[in-house]
Amino acid sequence: MNDEAKKCNITPFRRPDKRVRSGNISIYQNNLKTQNHFTNAYAFLEMELYEKSIDSFDEYLQVNPRDSEVYDHKGYALYKLEKYQEAIECYDKAVEIAPQHVNSYCNKGSALSKLKEYEEAMEYCDRAIEIDPRHSVSYCNKGDSLSNLKKYEEAIECYDIARTV
Repeated sequence: MNDEAKKCNITPFRRPDKRVRSGNISIYQNNLKTQNHFTNAYAFLEMELYEKSIDSFDEYLQVNPRDSEVYDHKGYALYKLEKYQEAIECYDKAVEIAPQHVNSYCNKGSALSKLKEYEEAMEYCDRAIEIDPRHSVSYCNKGDSLSNLKKYEEAIECYDIARTV
């Protein structure tokens, strides 16, 4: 697994839900197919096969459209393909589903920074920090935006905080 995937805290397997244990074979088969899309998506993500990962995430989301983690990870795959606006849409969907999803705020900030929207990027980093003041990646991303705005002293402060949280 590469370093970026490790930062995402990617889990390649999720236990099937209670419906699988109900004994209904049709539900079981549909759930198994869905689980395969889920497992494949994360495997492709770890192998850096981002297009295939996105396809599998999309298949999974057809059955489970309220999974904020999947939207976040799909956004990550899009980000790695430099499809920043599409990634932002996924991060927005993740926080619409789970308003406290700190990684999606942080990741949106990173994508906005790639689009040179540094002020807005910092706003999303700040939202992530409000949710989790110990989220070091948010401080790093905010520091990067500040540095791009030539606010070096403030950037250094953010990097210092990131090292200590």
